[in-house]
Amino acid sequence: FIRLIFLASAILIGYELITVFGLRGSDPLLKQKLKAIKSELRQQGYQPIWIIISQRRSQWYNELLSNSVKDSRHLKGKAIDIFILDINGDWRYDQSDFGLIKNTAINLEVNNPAYKGKVLNYLKNKSPFSKRMVHLDLR
Repeated sequence: FIRLIFLASAILIGYELITVFGLRGSDPLLKQKLKAIKSELRQQGYQPIWIIISQRRSQWYNELLSNSVKDSRHLKGKAIDIFILDINGDWRYDQSDFGLIKNTAINLEVNNPAYKGKVLNYLKNKSPFSKRMVHLDLR
């Protein structure tokens, strides 16, 4: 019984931490957009590998992040950040990989105007972690 209580508590605490640190809660349309980008890249012969690292954020967590802005789209669940491992198969993330993501997103917006939004990279950032991040949002 104590193990069950411990397990249930751990699950609830984990769920709350995920919520607080912005790992869930984005707009379903934005998740659909990200899934469509991945699907389209695969149809083009690429094997995109990424991890979602940020979705909806709380105000206080958003303020802790150095790259974030005060009126971030993350606050309303209208933005997702992904950490790119690879897109084009060379196991590096560079402007070429970002171009594939951005162009695919732009092309999808033509037939899906609801997908309109920004696609930004952090390639000029000094942090090796941040350099592999891509920001997608809905307008």
